Amino acid sequence: MNGPDDEFRGRVAAIADEVASETQLEQLLDEIQDQLLADVEGGAGERPDDDLAAIESWASVASYAVGRFHAPASPWPRDIAGWGNNAASRLRSIANILSRVLRAIVRELEAASFSIAVGFPWGISIGLSW
Repeated sequence: MNGPDDEFRGRVAAIADEVASETQLEQLLDEIQDQLLADVEGGAGERPDDDLAAIESWASVASYAVGRFHAPASPWPRDIAGWGNNAASRLRSIANILSRVLRAIVRELEAASFSIAVGFPWGISIGLSW
């Protein structure tokens, strides 16, 4: 895995600045998921630490999109509370893809366990323990 490149990260930042509805956020999360799947299909990197960094980077890109729209300081109007079902489902789907890859990395790094959580308003967080 390579993780999202700078061009894609810049694209997500630019689009996230313009997101004005949950539908637009869902579309952005779909685009992130598509790019993540393409990266996963490219196979593992040379070292598990590199793949872990890629996973953490993908989690941060998805979290940025969600946080930019939903976080307390976001410019989003506060006329509706929480995530919609579709946005939450898309974020969970991204987390599930990351979790599948993370399982193999945890074994290679000989970590005792891992966690991946989806939490409002920030998005995805990943933890490993040894």
